[in-house]
Amino acid sequence: MPELLKILPTRLRYSRRLTRLFRWGPAWEKACAQRLLLERPAWPGVTGNEQVVYLICLIGRDRAKDWRRVGALLRQTLEALLAQADPRWQAIICGQDWPEGMPEDRRIQFLPFTAAPEDTPPHDKNDKYDRLTDWVRQSGIETGYAFLLDGDDVPHPDLTGYILSDNNGTGYLLDQGYMLAVGTRRGRVLGHRSLRDGRLENNTFFRNCGSCVAAYFDNRRGGWGTALLEGVVKVPHGRLPELTRLMGVRLGWVPFPAMCYLILHGENDYVGRQVPPKLSEARVREISRAFPGLYFPEASEG
Repeated sequence: MPELLKILPTRLRYSRRLTRLFRWGPAWEKACAQRLLLERPAWPGVTGNEQVVYLICLIGRDRAKDWRRVGALLRQTLEALLAQADPRWQAIICGQDWPEGMPEDRRIQFLPFTAAPEDTPPHDKNDKYDRLTDWVRQSGIETGYAFLLDGDDVPHPDLTGYILSDNNGTGYLLDQGYMLAVGTRRGRVLGHRSLRDGRLENNTFFRNCGSCVAAYFDNRRGGWGTALLEGVVKVPHGRLPELTRLMGVRLGWVPFPAMCYLILHGENDYVGRQVPPKLSEARVREISRAFPGLYFPEASEG
């Protein structure tokens, strides 16, 4: 079908398995329907007053394996936002409980999630994202970028600044970043295949981590509102390039490793997750410079 042919080059570039080239399903059909809205030619342009709104879903205390650990990871994420070189951001955290000891800043806001437990599925992240999307729609912020950020990942200090300086009016996707096993010197560099860097596998960042996409929103009259955010917020993050292309939107790439994906800390583990290989000393220095808030043990411990 014509819609599928439009995304074949994208799938060829980013898919590991050729069997996925012709896969179709409800998410792709929804994306095609949204194309009629998002491809309208007369959208108002960017205003120059955009900001980045980081949307964070926080697990409830009763579902966390270690609530203190959840709080420590969230604090690290928020401190990385406070260290952003560009201050034009907000962080909206939606959850049942607010951990103690979080940094206080007018740009950080907690959005209580009050659904009764019997009305909430075991994984309530989508319900929380609905609340966060409603917040963006009703916030009074005319234009900006809604960035889906997990509360255990660490953004690069220049991420906000790059998005707002480039300001493409559609959104951004992270294809470069790092994976780091917490408290170790083990991790991976995530990106495209590169003979120069010795990466033979296509292991792009967005394939591995959901903290990878910023969607432009425009709440002005005649703007597309939160349509793009609604289109990307619940879809598999590994398929975002092709889905957004089906929506008629081309996301920009952030041209540096802009996020550190933290794993094996007890709260995002899943069956089959393997401990990544040991990082070289050069890589440890590279990550330490880019993300100064991260902890690396002495080499003898790693």
